[in-house]
Amino acid sequence: KTDITSQIPSLRKKFLLYKDYAGKTITEVIGGERLQKAAKLRVETLASSVLINDGNIQMRLLPLNGMAQLSPIFGIVSDDFDHDGLPDIFAVGNFFDVKPDLGRMDARAVYFLKGDGKGRFEYSPVSSTGLNFQTQFRDVVLFPGQEKKKLALAANDGPLVILEAQ
Repeated sequence: KTDITSQIPSLRKKFLLYKDYAGKTITEVIGGERLQKAAKLRVETLASSVLINDGNIQMRLLPLNGMAQLSPIFGIVSDDFDHDGLPDIFAVGNFFDVKPDLGRMDARAVYFLKGDGKGRFEYSPVSSTGLNFQTQFRDVVLFPGQEKKKLALAANDGPLVILEAQ
């Protein structure tokens, strides 16, 4: 009740008590006419995904490996990070600033996904990458260098983290 009445204040008078709101359908809460006039949007997927260019303007949406679905991803860069000639993915995320009843989304701040050259990316665990951060990142930028590439990771309310690709 609190969430919806904070967004639609006029409902505060309609539902003074939680028991008045309990068990109501969306039509009963919002009203049929108001619901008919509301914009209707459709979500196709909530999965963290990448678009793969198959050539000839053919794009394919590819959800990332299951481990990369454990917390929100806010920044992704692609490059051949492991020097095998195939593109890999480096992604950053986490989200702490949620309401207490939802809980923090903090399963993994940094992801390294090794590409197989066929559009699939396999999660590399922290034990093999050493990338163990307990923060929330909002973006990542790749700086190609003459000898070594650098990644700049923007932490939310924290210092900028610079990583040097080996």
